[in-house]
Amino acid sequence: MRAPVPFVTAIETCSRMPLHDRYRIVNGKGRRLEHYEERDGYELLNLVTTEFGGPGRSKQEGPAAHMGLGTDEFFSHETAVLYDPGTVGHYFERFAPGTHY
Repeated sequence: MRAPVPFVTAIETCSRMPLHDRYRIVNGKGRRLEHYEERDGYELLNLVTTEFGGPGRSKQEGPAAHMGLGTDEFFSHETAVLYDPGTVGHYFERFAPGTHY
């Protein structure tokens, strides 16, 4: 059995990869580490989740319409993470519409 890789080591390794190589399918959604930096002893991350189907667009006076995304484009949500390796504490802020638990 392999020894677990420390979280910060895994994130640093991933952040050095080209953006397109960071992309993984997890639970039916695309996931990617968009940005990583260390600042003042904290690890700052920006994670992106892509949706393979998505809502249309609409306006109050008209019907719903297709968003017109290209074949290689998807809807996405961002999650910002502040991680403190000293306490192993973290804070998540998800940027997505709707209620999340």
